Parts: sequence; structure tokens; C-alpha cells
Amino acid sequence: MRNRYHISFKGNEKIPTIRNMAKEAGVSSTPVSRYLNKNGHVSEEAKKSIHTAIELLHYRPNEIARSLATKKSQLVVLLVPDITNPFFQN
Repeated sequence: MRNRYHISFKGNEKIPTIRNMAKEAGVSSTPVSRYLNKNGHVSEEAKKSIHTAIELLHYRPNEIARSLATKKSQLVVLLVPDITNPFFQN
């Protein structure tokens, strides 16, 4: 379902938001949030239109912002005492 209020972003002008995707998909921001977070009920029709809007607007989740909100990150840190040690080389 194509909304008549098509929103397009070119280059680094703007980052698409949940509201932009909701407007493009013709739904409110609640089902978009539920779709992105994979919790709560979203109808199949809304899922299809949200997925189309995500592809159309080239939406990519910001993992840094998500980690700040959830207080969890997907980082793994490796501390190496000395990289000149032959044990840590190839």
C-alpha cells in the first residue's frame, strides 16, 4: 500500500525515523515500533507495508542508540597485554 505522502531521503540529508516509516506505510508509529522490536501484535498487512517502507527509505537501526536505550551492547572487548608477544601473532 503506497501512501500519497511519499518521503524520500537522498545521501546523508536525513535519517528516516519511525514516524517517517509509519507515514510511508500508512500506519501509526506503534505497529512500526512493534515490528522493529519484534514484540506485540502486528497484522500481516501492516507487516508487509512496514517492510516495504523500510526498504524504500533505506532504514538501518542505529545500534549505538539502541545500546544506550537498552543499556546492553553487542560488543566484545579483547585486552591484549602486548601485541609484540609471539603468542598473539598469527
